[in-house]
Amino acid sequence: MQLNSINYFVTIAQEKNISKAADKLFVSQPALSQYMKKIESELNTPLFVHGNRNFELTQAGEIFFQEGQVILQLYEQMMRRITSLANSNQEIVHFGISPFYSKYYLPKIIPHVLERYPWLQFNIIEEHSVYLEEKLAAGELDFCALPLYPKNPLLDYEVIHQEEIFLAVPRNHPVNALITPSSGISYIDLRLVRNEPFVSLKSIQKFSEMSHQLCEEAGFTPRTICETLNWDTVDTLVGTGLGVGFVPEVLVKAPTTENSPNYYRISAKAFRPYAIVTQKNSTISHPAMLIIDYFRKAFQGG
Repeated sequence: MQLNSINYFVTIAQEKNISKAADKLFVSQPALSQYMKKIESELNTPLFVHGNRNFELTQAGEIFFQEGQVILQLYEQMMRRITSLANSNQEIVHFGISPFYSKYYLPKIIPHVLERYPWLQFNIIEEHSVYLEEKLAAGELDFCALPLYPKNPLLDYEVIHQEEIFLAVPRNHPVNALITPSSGISYIDLRLVRNEPFVSLKSIQKFSEMSHQLCEEAGFTPRTICETLNWDTVDTLVGTGLGVGFVPEVLVKAPTTENSPNYYRISAKAFRPYAIVTQKNSTISHPAMLIIDYFRKAFQGG
């Protein structure tokens, strides 16, 4: 039995008039009558009380009517979901992340997303955080993965991770001898490096404010001799002995080399929130939500 046959029967039962049903279905009345006879023949039972002008349903007809409506509803639901998926297949998700974090975070996320949703497409914009927030506020991106502070008032921030900040010190620096060894990563009093040159991120970047705050709380203003846009560069330059500098935990967890600096914990305050950022009151597309969910899972897993 074809789906059209079920639709024809349900329409007749709803209209209680074969002429009105034929008009609604855009078929001729004789053709519709033939369809009904064919259905009854297939089921080997009458569905209407024949000879009754009101198209009264038999008991079998009532069952067919009720179940037929469910079948048609399920069919419409299926088609809506397939259509929605087909539309999603054609949509490209535009999201932003800094070049540094893309190197460390995206390999933990994108392969797993594509393994489950191979139809997803990405346009990944890698720029510093302030630029990405401006692009997002202008509606040019679906979301960003960025440090929380300072916030843009036009955007919403969902914290997905608390990122610890460490101090990197050259391996041959005299200050290393002043640190009390511990079983894990040792703590350092920032006052021990108050007279040391700092390698820092550029002032346009979000961490600049936090780095100055950490030093000010230790009673000094850092003497910055070199600024860069990338944490990796800070880490490498500190490793050469150029100065000391702050670095995020992802570098501390990365494999070290003979030129890697020593890393020290600073204080209980040396954490900054990392967030998924979206436009305020915006509707986030289904494909974008899929990727955002994988960002959440990646950081929940550590």
